[in-house]
Amino acid sequence: MIPPELRPHVVTAAHAGALDAETTCRDLDEIFAQLDARARSGAIRHVLLYAHGGLVTRSAALDAMRGIVKSMGDDVHVIGFVWHSGLLETLVDRIEDKLRGHDLMDAQVGPIQGAQQRFLDPEVEKAARVVAAPLWNEMKRNAQDAWKPRHAGDEVLVRLADFAARHPDVGIHVAGHSAGSIYLGPFVKRWIEEKRSLRTCSLWAPACTTAFFRETYGPALAGGVGAFRLYTLTDDAETSDTCDRVYAKSLLYLVSRALEEGTQPVPLLGMQTSYPDVEDLLAGHARILAPQPGPWAPSNAARHGDFDNDPATLVSTAEAIHGKRLPVIEAEQPLTRRAER
Repeated sequence: MIPPELRPHVVTAAHAGALDAETTCRDLDEIFAQLDARARSGAIRHVLLYAHGGLVTRSAALDAMRGIVKSMGDDVHVIGFVWHSGLLETLVDRIEDKLRGHDLMDAQVGPIQGAQQRFLDPEVEKAARVVAAPLWNEMKRNAQDAWKPRHAGDEVLVRLADFAARHPDVGIHVAGHSAGSIYLGPFVKRWIEEKRSLRTCSLWAPACTTAFFRETYGPALAGGVGAFRLYTLTDDAETSDTCDRVYAKSLLYLVSRALEEGTQPVPLLGMQTSYPDVEDLLAGHARILAPQPGPWAPSNAARHGDFDNDPATLVSTAEAIHGKRLPVIEAEQPLTRRAER
């Protein structure tokens, strides 16, 4: 059940992107009626459309939504998609089953480390291509299907377009974590194609390929979005992260090397090593490398899963929504906090 305090902010989507029993068209009408009333009274100045990562549980997604709603400020109304995902445990279980009987796996107790990992990680990738890639592809289809006519994303987009036409002074923003970038890509593309604009777009460790980013977000970066910011781990942090209990690198490394189709490794937008693939699109936009220590850092995220509950990431995203600009940096440079703070 959606907690009562989150009901004005949550849109739940079932398998294949359709609305589920917890969010009906009538529920959406009520959400947007509240939005209308708040906009007319001047209580809100911004609407943020948010999508969580693709491998988190429903309860974790709702917990993250609480923090995001609180962090954005009273004049920002957050609408978050809680979509059919939560595949991480199944994905890891399938990989472990595939590797059962492998000498290194059977000998390992606790997290896999050091020299063992140099031998086992390629075996994990090999197993993942067989047993986990289909789950990843299913998750991506669920994200894309949400924007079919009369499905969850489409129902929100139609109502949001009507709202934006009535309230042109209210800024529309998007933010997505990990595979949330895949979920929101069709929205961004369609929103811009229909001659609308976005105030900001913030992607936290996006799990989409650079080719997908170019196709769906590219037109917005060419002129349809006021400010775009890309949050990624440094490559050192990425390779120090772990993917649950079987892989000694981040989830994005596993996606790039095993789960995505095509010649691997497939460049993903959320990996620092992929910056050159989209340098033409990112030029002039802010890139934030994490973690950055210090009380004024724009992100303290140290692991792939940290961004959606990292206070610094949420605060800097809220600052962007409210018009406080981050400096534009080159891919090789660390980001320093702006003096205006």
